Amino acid sequence: MTRTDSRQRAEVDLDHHSPEFREDPHSTFRRMRESSCPVAYSPHYGGFWALVDYASVFEASRDDELFNSAPSIGVPPSPIPFPILPIESDPPETLELREATLRRFSPASAERSCVQGRGV
Repeated sequence: MTRTDSRQRAEVDLDHHSPEFREDPHSTFRRMRESSCPVAYSPHYGGFWALVDYASVFEASRDDELFNSAPSIGVPPSPIPFPILPIESDPPETLELREATLRRFSPASAERSCVQGRGV
């Protein structure tokens, strides 16, 4: 299945590791959003797509077929030979990791840890 989208896309000179970007990332993203082009391609680091508005990120986060974390979500990709969990996982592994994590960090679990810590 091929997907098409009529929204405008542009190429931008986005180097998110540059000193200039680190000094003021918000104005860069604001300019991208205000240009009516919240999805843009950058040729830096082998090329990547930047999504800079809520609607685009929201849509991408719910489309596991088109947007996934394999082999690495880092730009440039991580040299580590295994995924950085949980951020570099896709369903169904993400759900399994989330369930395990939520059990340990639930409000009830946090309260038990707090009570145990006070007793020390």
